Amino acid sequence: SPSSSSSSSYSFSSSSRFHSLPLPSPLSSSLSPSLWVLSPLQRHFSTSPLAAAAAAAAAEPRLSRKEQRRKEAKKNERVSHSSIKGKTGEWDINIGLEIHAQIVTETKLFSGAHTSTEALPNSQVSWTDTALPGALPVLNQEAVRQAIKTGLALKGVPQEESRFDRKHYFYHDNPMGYQITQFYHPIVRGGEVTLHLPNDRTKVIKLERIQLETDSGKSVHDAHPAHTFVDLNRAGTPLMEIITLPELTSSEEAGFFFKKLAHILNSIDTCRGTLEDASMRCDANVSVKRAGTTELGERCEIKNLNSVRAIINAIEFEARRQVGILEEGQEVEMETRWYDPLKKRTIPGRKKEDKLDYRFFPEPDLPPLVLSPEEISSVTLPELPDETLAKLVNDYDISLGDAQILCLEKGGVEYFTSLVEGINSSKIAASWMINELIGKLHEHSLTFLTLPLPVAKMTSLLKLVESEGISALSAKKVIALIVDGNDERDVDVIIDENQFRLVPMSDEELREICTEVALAFPKERALYQQGQDRKLGHFVGQVMKKTKGKANPAKVSPVMIEVLKGSIEE
Repeated sequence: SPSSSSSSSYSFSSSSRFHSLPLPSPLSSSLSPSLWVLSPLQRHFSTSPLAAAAAAAAAEPRLSRKEQRRKEAKKNERVSHSSIKGKTGEWDINIGLEIHAQIVTETKLFSGAHTSTEALPNSQVSWTDTALPGALPVLNQEAVRQAIKTGLALKGVPQEESRFDRKHYFYHDNPMGYQITQFYHPIVRGGEVTLHLPNDRTKVIKLERIQLETDSGKSVHDAHPAHTFVDLNRAGTPLMEIITLPELTSSEEAGFFFKKLAHILNSIDTCRGTLEDASMRCDANVSVKRAGTTELGERCEIKNLNSVRAIINAIEFEARRQVGILEEGQEVEMETRWYDPLKKRTIPGRKKEDKLDYRFFPEPDLPPLVLSPEEISSVTLPELPDETLAKLVNDYDISLGDAQILCLEKGGVEYFTSLVEGINSSKIAASWMINELIGKLHEHSLTFLTLPLPVAKMTSLLKLVESEGISALSAKKVIALIVDGNDERDVDVIIDENQFRLVPMSDEELREICTEVALAFPKERALYQQGQDRKLGHFVGQVMKKTKGKANPAKVSPVMIEVLKGSIEE
C-alpha cells in the first residue's frame, strides 16, 4: 500500500503527482445535464432543513431598532451565563464544533471536474467522482496550499507528513461507498480562534485539527413528493474539516465562533461561502455535566446545521433535553440527531457509530503527502481580521464593537478608511456607515463593494452636513434615493431637485418662527413646561414643517428650548 510506504509520496516539488488545471470530465458527456439521478428512497423529511430554515427566517418579522437593542442585551446576558438551571441544580454545557468548509479551488480534490455551484445537475462529474473501476485519484495541489494557508491563519501547525484514509459508509449521494479523509494523520494539528465577546470579554477556543477530505453529492428531498433526487456535482469537492476542542460553553459562543471562523476563511480566500449556501456546514457535539465537575458528559452530535440561528437554537434545545434526561435519573445515549428549524427541536437520527463502524484503513491509491519546511513557509498570509481589528481600534480611535461590525462587512474596512480620508473624522464615518449604510446593505443583499453609493458621493454628502449645507435628515433621504431608488445622479443634483439645501436664517428670524409655533400649540407647550421634555421633538418638527425643511434642526432645538422656557406674549 502506498499509504504505508515513505518511498513514494506527494510533495510540491514533484508536481506531476498533483493536478492543478481542469482535466476532462468523461461523464459530463454521457449524463444529460437536465437528468438528475433518482433514488428509490421515500422522502424522510417533510422539507429539507435548508428550505425550512430559509422559510422560517423569511417569516420572522423585522424588528425595530429598540427591539433589536433589547434582543441584543438578552443575547449578551446569555453569553455571560453559560450554565443551565435545572430542577436539581446548575449544569454546565460543553460544545465542540466540526465545521466542513468547501475549499476555494477550480477543480475537485482528486479529479479535474470543476467545482462551480451554478452548473446544471450532474454536469460536473468525472469517473473518479463516481469511483468507476480503474479511475484513480490525483491530489489537487491548490487544495493542499489552501489547507496550509488556513492552518497558518488559525495558528495551527502544518504537518510535514500527512496521510489519507478511507471512511466507509453507505448513502445514496456517496457513489464511492466511502469518503477519502485524514482521520489518523491530518494536514494541520492544533490552532486557536480568539473570540471577542460582549462586555469586553475575550476567549480563546483551541482547535484539535484541520483535515482534508472529499464532499458528498447533494440529496434533494423536496423536488418530488415520493422520491429523493441526487446531484453528484458536489461529489469530490475539496473540504477542510475544522474540529474544535469541547471548549465552547454556550450556544451564543458557538454562534460567535462560527461567524469569526467564516470571517477568517473569507478574508484569506480559502472558503468564500456561508452556512446558508451550504459552502460551510456545521455539526455540533453537545454534552452537559454538573456545574463545577470536570468529567465531560455523554455527547450527542447534531448534524448539518445550516444557519447561525440554527446553531444557537439547536444547542440550547439539546442541552436542556439532556439535562431533563439526567435529572430523571436516566442516561444520555450517544447518538446523531437532526435539527428541525420549524419546531426548534432536535430529533433522533441514529445511534452514534464509533470509528470501528466506519472501517477506517489507509487509502491504497494515495501515497503520503510529504511537505518540506520550505514548502510550508512559502505559503504567505494577507492581513488577518484580528490584525485589522487592532489597527482600526488603535489607529482610528473607534470602539472595539464598531470595529468588529465594520470588519464583518465585505469591503467595510476599505470603505471606512477611504471615507475617513475624505471627511477627516473616524467617529463620524463609523457612525454613518453602521447606523445608515449597513442596514441598506442587508435590505438589498449588497456589500460595500457593490453599494451604489461610492465613497466619493458619501464624502460629498457628509461634507455638506458638516458645513450645514443640508441637514442630517436630508442626507438620509439622499442615501435612500440613491440606494433604494437607484438614482445614479450626482449628489448636488439630487439635493437641488428635492430642495434639500438649508437656507441661512438669522437668529431673529428663527426665534420669530419658533415663537409662532409655540403659540400655535398651547397644550403641548404646557406639557413641556410641566416636565415632558419629549414634547420638544413636536415643536422642532413643526418648525421644520413651517420652513419646508430648510431650517437647520441643530439650530432650531436650542432656540426652541429658550422660547419654551421663557415668557411668551400672546
